Amino acid sequence: MEFIRFLKMARRSASEVQSELYLALDRSYITEDELKKTHALASESKKIINGLIAYLRNYKKSAEHHVSEEVAEYSTNPSMSLPHEFYYQTNDY
Repeated sequence: MEFIRFLKMARRSASEVQSELYLALDRSYITEDELKKTHALASESKKIINGLIAYLRNYKKSAEHHVSEEVAEYSTNPSMSLPHEFYYQTNDY
């Protein structure tokens, strides 16, 4: 699935952000507390992305093997039949 490919790119981007955080810390652009908070956000993003990828893969597999159709409701009760107007509609287009 094409969307999964883009999700993998997003996951790699989050990993790249985590790597760049250490460079920013080494150059004193950010504090260690900022690194920890941002690193945790990137980790959480990666977990969410991984979960979405797993869901889409499972959905794709289950969709390939299952056939489903809507349940139709049928009635033998004459009072629940279609209204008279339904059968005698004009075809005015």
